[in-house]
Amino acid sequence: MAQRFAPSVVEADGHLFGRQLDHGEADCLHRIIGPDRLRPPRKPNDNDLVLENVRPGRYWLTVEPYSGYVASAVAGSVDLLRQPLVVGPGGASLPIEVVLRDDGATIEGTVEGTAPAPAVGRGGATIISRIQVPEGPYVYCIPQPDSPGRFMVGRVSSEGTFQFQQLPPGVYRILAFDRQQGELEYHNADAMSVYESKGPVVRLAPGQTEQVRVTLISTRE
Repeated sequence: MAQRFAPSVVEADGHLFGRQLDHGEADCLHRIIGPDRLRPPRKPNDNDLVLENVRPGRYWLTVEPYSGYVASAVAGSVDLLRQPLVVGPGGASLPIEVVLRDDGATIEGTVEGTAPAPAVGRGGATIISRIQVPEGPYVYCIPQPDSPGRFMVGRVSSEGTFQFQQLPPGVYRILAFDRQQGELEYHNADAMSVYESKGPVVRLAPGQTEQVRVTLISTRE
């Protein structure tokens, strides 16, 4: 089943995040969250979702629906899953159309070489920018170049298992690290080439469930 939204800037039954690109893809993180930033309806049956007062610039668009997955997000002829959204003076942009689907794939897996994850609040968390980040292994689901898909991160359970649900169809590499990777350049094919032998590649069709086994990558010297 698919749902379509055609707003000027979209909240799409979840959140919209815009990372502003500056000085060559950059340092400035700009986050837009609905619905508090949404323009109030202007007339009866006004169902447009419009975010106002957006600063001019170039943004990576990430829509996080509460259920399902983003099948496509376009502004005119621009594929916003692969290219930035350009916001002009006065916050003007082409209308964005987002298509959500609920026939996503599932990955269930086991990580080999894990130790039991420490409990949060008992020395098992790291504080990063005032955010408590649980320690322990993490799994990364990384779309391959020229393939549709959604980058996802998840913690490995104390039993060494993990699961991703509602993944868009596509080709993914699955990597497991002994701790969270804050600077993983998953958009950079050259940077990711060092991991080509470190995790399995899976091809997912709509509604498919895939079982995988992943070897833990140690980042500790």
